Amino acid sequence: MKIIDFRVRPPYGKYLETGFFADIPFREKVASGKYNMTLPASVRQNSMDLLLQEIDALNIVKSVVPARKAFGMSNDDLVQLLQEYPGRFIGFAGVDGHDGQDALQEIEKYVVQGPLKGVVVEPGFGEDPMAVDDARMMPIYELCEKKNIPVILGFGGMLHPSLEKMDPKSVDRLALQFPNLRMLLSHGGWPFVQEIVWIALMRKNVYVMPDLYMYATPFTSEYAAAVNTVIKDKIIYGSAYPIVSQKESVEQYLNCGVRGEFLENMMFRNALQFLGIDEEQLEAF
Repeated sequence: MKIIDFRVRPPYGKYLETGFFADIPFREKVASGKYNMTLPASVRQNSMDLLLQEIDALNIVKSVVPARKAFGMSNDDLVQLLQEYPGRFIGFAGVDGHDGQDALQEIEKYVVQGPLKGVVVEPGFGEDPMAVDDARMMPIYELCEKKNIPVILGFGGMLHPSLEKMDPKSVDRLALQFPNLRMLLSHGGWPFVQEIVWIALMRKNVYVMPDLYMYATPFTSEYAAAVNTVIKDKIIYGSAYPIVSQKESVEQYLNCGVRGEFLENMMFRNALQFLGIDEEQLEAF
């Protein structure tokens, strides 16, 4: 089975200076202690060559790289990564709602006029957390809807400083306000799994990526139940590499309780649908 991994941060450029790679002993402790997994050799050795070998062994045909602004990642590095490793990665430009007009210019430069295929925003993270439907975010969504640019929207998980900016109703309001804006919720809206499943069911433009929250956390079985029933076309696989091993991540997803006839949707086809392409277009995408 072919796989698209929608959440990968490779050992490349300034990414190596982020917390993902700068403190390997800490990362090993997180992988083993929190997720009962190991770090792959590519992370321990900061090796792109080993990463590509690990990807090939799993039949991961494309890896989506979101440039996370809140974590110091660079859109320029992402463009360079695509140039150096053609056909391997799909890039999503990181933009920040605090940047106003500069954020819109980045979208024009890196996505509309550049090689990146989408935008990633994480309003709830950083020094000044915002709700996803904060007024400062609206110009970004408006431009992305107008230009048919898919958006990875950070919502949920353990990085929010409080629940104040994590009201699932804000996602529903956003989906209704921008009905033609395809949005993928990274961290799967956890811990509000039931609410997010309802929103994905009711709003055609909302997709869900549980990533780390499919492993060793409460409510993971509800994501699997959702794939098996009401939103088999809406949940998308993402490993969250380098926090955990892609090999162990894939094994977890394949054995999480999703029925065999729906595994290809979750691991491959739903990602194509979110990107707005078919399988024949993927290789050149």
